[in-house]
Amino acid sequence: ILVYRKENGQLPTTLTQLYENFILQTIRRYVKKTQFTDPHQINSLHHLPSPVISTPFQEMCRFAYLSLKENTPRMTFSLFQVQQSLNESVVKADYLGLMTTFTMYDDEYYQFLHLSIQEFLAAWWITKYEK
Repeated sequence: ILVYRKENGQLPTTLTQLYENFILQTIRRYVKKTQFTDPHQINSLHHLPSPVISTPFQEMCRFAYLSLKENTPRMTFSLFQVQQSLNESVVKADYLGLMTTFTMYDDEYYQFLHLSIQEFLAAWWITKYEK
């Protein structure tokens, strides 16, 4: 894993900070590629600068939470499951770079970059939005 330094030059000291930095860097890379906004404006997951980014991020967190909340947690999703669970803003935002796609037997499937990323997003949803 490549460890990213915080803006002030310090390395992350907790796993939460490490995951937060990784997700921020992933979103910045996506934003830089798509040019929605200046990637340097994204300093924290708490204050995403634009609804073009914040709404898909919230949806991704909710999707991660709901998929892990089920009796049989899912890590791989069919195109149909993704289309039913996520709104169009997330699809247009290309999942903010937090999901990857693959084809198996001519069907398209989606999964988070890693189970730990899915778990972090689910935990983020619980702490920020679940009541």
